[in-house]
Amino acid sequence: MKKNYFSLFDYTIMAMVGALCAVLKIALKMPIKMPGHNGVFVAAVILVGALIIRKKGSALITGAFGAAIIAFTSSGKDGPIVAFVAYIALALGMEAGLLLFRAYKHPNIMLAFITAALFGAWSKLLVKASFDIIVGLPLAVVLTKSGYAFFTYSLFGFLGGTLGYFIVQALECSGLNHYLQDRK
Repeated sequence: MKKNYFSLFDYTIMAMVGALCAVLKIALKMPIKMPGHNGVFVAAVILVGALIIRKKGSALITGAFGAAIIAFTSSGKDGPIVAFVAYIALALGMEAGLLLFRAYKHPNIMLAFITAALFGAWSKLLVKASFDIIVGLPLAVVLTKSGYAFFTYSLFGFLGGTLGYFIVQALECSGLNHYLQDRK
């Protein structure tokens, strides 16, 4: 009998962390009116979920659960389809950043967390700019809007990666991660 890559326990953890992303996006509406501001906690939570599981693809699946819930609750300001695709792109970019540094085997590299969060933020920005072009916004408007957004997405991605790193390190120190590894 073939052994599955992810166990039911893994899927449960990823679904709960993905749901936490959606709840945080809805509950923590920061009134700062800057693009990408929710990347601070969404990136941190996806990083924590991926590094609790520590298997390749866990960031993507965690982000997919979160994206589905965000699209279903229509909490994205651009509509459910754009929200779903943008959060899938965020998770895919974060997965690429984690794989680049082999962070699943070596979770003590802060640069891996920051790079993963930045890749995720930039992927989400690229999707949103692509949808702006598809709906017919003039290219000058999209480039101006994306230039400012690139700075803010980078800032909040950096902060989200840093926050995710410190949360994972706190979980390592508390012993929760070893407890979860024994439960699998």
